[in-house]
Amino acid sequence: MRLTPNLAIGLAAPILALLSSCAPQGPAGQSSLVSPAANRTVVLRVAPDPQSLIGVTPQAVEQQLGVPGFDGTDGEARIWRYSGATCSLLVVFYPQEDGTVKSAHLDARQLEGGAAPVEPCLRQVVNAPST
Repeated sequence: MRLTPNLAIGLAAPILALLSSCAPQGPAGQSSLVSPAANRTVVLRVAPDPQSLIGVTPQAVEQQLGVPGFDGTDGEARIWRYSGATCSLLVVFYPQEDGTVKSAHLDARQLEGGAAPVEPCLRQVVNAPST
């Protein structure tokens, strides 16, 4: 017996009908092949105003952004780095005349190099998965 296109379609149709009846059903009997994980709710945190991170102590920055991924120094400057999906946010602290240390500058950099806008990077940082 030679398998012709019509015979192949005739044999495949009942098999496909049987398999489609096994698929999960959505509303109104529609087939739904969406993974249960796709229905997961993701809650995004609101990023602080970048100006609220200037002129404050390291403790105040840590309260808003968490523990930095990098904590280093360059001369008198203390530099904290936070990572987002496509950028890094740098918070630079300097000692003040009264002996306290306060943030003086924010800088956002693309992971591939070059400047990045601060506000979108800050949104990425506050919503980055915890490690």
